[in-house]
Amino acid sequence: MRRVSAIVLIVIVLFSAVTATARVLNIPLDFQTIQAGIDSAGAGDTVLVQPGRYDENLHFSGRAIVVASCFLNSRNPAYIDSTIIDGGGRSSVVRFTRHEDSTTALIGFTITNGSGSPDQSGDNAGGGIHCHQASPYLSHLKITGNRVERYGGGMFVQSESSPIIENTLISENTAGYFGGGLYCSRQSSPILRRVVFSGNQSMDGSAVSLFMDCRPIIQNCTFSNNSCDGRGSVARMFWTCEMNLVNCIISANDPDSISLTGDPAGNTLNIAYSLLTGGESMVSVSDTSTETVHWLEGNLDANPLFINPDNCDYRLRMDSPCIDAGDSEAPLDPDGTRADMGAFEFHQKDIEVHPREITFEALPFGARDSQLVVVTNTGETDLTIRVEEAVARSAISMREAEVGEIAVPANTGVQLWAIYHAQELAQESQRFIIMSDDPDEPEITIEASIYVDGVPSDRPQSAIFNLQSAYPNPFNSSTTITFGLSKLAPTRIGIYGLDGRLIDEMDLGKMEAGEHTAVWNAQELPGGMYIIKLDTDEGARTLKAILLR
Repeated sequence: MRRVSAIVLIVIVLFSAVTATARVLNIPLDFQTIQAGIDSAGAGDTVLVQPGRYDENLHFSGRAIVVASCFLNSRNPAYIDSTIIDGGGRSSVVRFTRHEDSTTALIGFTITNGSGSPDQSGDNAGGGIHCHQASPYLSHLKITGNRVERYGGGMFVQSESSPIIENTLISENTAGYFGGGLYCSRQSSPILRRVVFSGNQSMDGSAVSLFMDCRPIIQNCTFSNNSCDGRGSVARMFWTCEMNLVNCIISANDPDSISLTGDPAGNTLNIAYSLLTGGESMVSVSDTSTETVHWLEGNLDANPLFINPDNCDYRLRMDSPCIDAGDSEAPLDPDGTRADMGAFEFHQKDIEVHPREITFEALPFGARDSQLVVVTNTGETDLTIRVEEAVARSAISMREAEVGEIAVPANTGVQLWAIYHAQELAQESQRFIIMSDDPDEPEITIEASIYVDGVPSDRPQSAIFNLQSAYPNPFNSSTTITFGLSKLAPTRIGIYGLDGRLIDEMDLGKMEAGEHTAVWNAQELPGGMYIIKLDTDEGARTLKAILLR
């Protein structure tokens, strides 16, 4: 039988170019509600939502915009948990019904307490998200705790809708009829990648239910602990549907996992490089003359060996049979190894160091600068590192070189600081060696180089107007800004967002010529990049600073 490949490469470009008219609308700073931000947004705008619980039911009204939590800039998953859109049990939490496409995006929220909206037949559907003739981009969401009387407790997709859903948890949703997690109907073909379906319930098709010519592509997804009263705890297919499963894990669902329900034209299931506990026997077919199951290469019947499935931790144990068991023609996992099965890749390469090359900008004599080096342990076992400096008496140093051994626990990281003090007019370089007990990469070299523009010896550093540095940078809560004035002048330091909006300011009054410092306390601000601007009657100077959260 010819092998069917269901690998689809999707490239999403949310911002191909940032135009002068694109804006960032901050909630609740600019608008009190998310819906007010959406209503005021134009094409290409971003509605950035600060952490909190928002009691709202959103409608995108066809706008090509991005609505996101602070996860968008920080990549910190804590913002997904702390930025909640609560539908209040009134209707669907979020609706896309006006031909939205992938230029419309929803990123980084918990979507909960929705009760659905009428579909084209008037039935209650789509508790968390309701898509009708719409194909938005949905990423890094938790769609949980939604309940509908009819279809699609977590999500409803109807009428030629093809949303892209990535890195999302769909859990603990309930539908009275079909599709506790996701219901697709009428020529809809969503693309799902790295989605977890867990704890969803319905009469049939508790995780996914397909009706009438739907053709979803499901890649690297995990289905576990879903249950239904009838057939298809993972999926129910009815009326000429075709489902493609690749690199997926299906385990511990109750009862039979996938049901193909008879109709005159039949349904088709293509499954490859996936683990289905119980094997092909967990696929039920009502009529073998019309229903087709393509049980293709690479499928396994085994226990996936999750870390802690009872607490919904579906990451893979180091002895899981799903590691490196995915399609060999699929893109490699981030650690450079063959694709794993399931929603969570197993990081086999323990140590990551970034960056591995450092270049300091030209600095005046006597100035200081620093750059952050992050060492991350992406594996499942603890690491020990130490830093060595290859070049003696260099102007570039790393303070951690004097510390000795540094512990880096599993799935955590440490920050190292490369510090440069411009002491003489010369080309300078340094080589830092990160030693670790990772057997695959025991030594990692970081090359550091600089060039310092000279300052004439008859003009001291204190007489130069400049904005020298912010140290540390990146920083966690506060950073010290160093600057110089060449004469007595009123002095002000402003802090701006990347959208040009003033965030904070320090009016320092009149200051004498010389070198000065000011401390910026950013403890109440979200993580991200900010612009520091020094203003005097001599002019203005700017530099960038990164606030970590």
